[in-house]
Amino acid sequence: MAIYIKRFELIQRRKFNKTKIDSTACARAIVTLNIDLKNPAEGLKKFADEFGDVKTCRSKCQIDQFLLAQYRDEIERLVQIATQLPKNTNTRGFINIANNLKEILATGAAACNCKGCEKIGDAVIALDAPRHIQLEHTDNSFDYLCPPINQPHYKHPSENQIVINVLIEHSEP
Repeated sequence: MAIYIKRFELIQRRKFNKTKIDSTACARAIVTLNIDLKNPAEGLKKFADEFGDVKTCRSKCQIDQFLLAQYRDEIERLVQIATQLPKNTNTRGFINIANNLKEILATGAAACNCKGCEKIGDAVIALDAPRHIQLEHTDNSFDYLCPPINQPHYKHPSENQIVINVLIEHSEP
């Protein structure tokens, strides 16, 4: 099993090797996974411990500067847009993100932590993506996050949509 984890991690590092943009300076994002195939448990535990040490990771990141200074105007705009949308399955994710962003704006840097970032991750991705690169996604939230910040994006069909389309194609006479 360890060889598969190590192989997958190496493939991901090679495939996504030009991802040096991280205005948040997220310390969790750079936690490395080093697995010795003779003793995989040790490497996995070290990774889990470092990734799970949110206090240390938060002390190294700049998410508060990113959200409260660098992109404050954009975030305020996203929060405003969310208040005008109907609540349904298409908008639910975006509205939840916007509500979490609203809380961060109201509370300030004290509201910024690793668990909070998990709740606003799509917004961080959209805001930090270079505007000259198209963001590819399957999540509905990006349909609402990207246009107001002029981030080019393309929504791919979900896995369920693809399966349903294939089933429909094969069931037609």
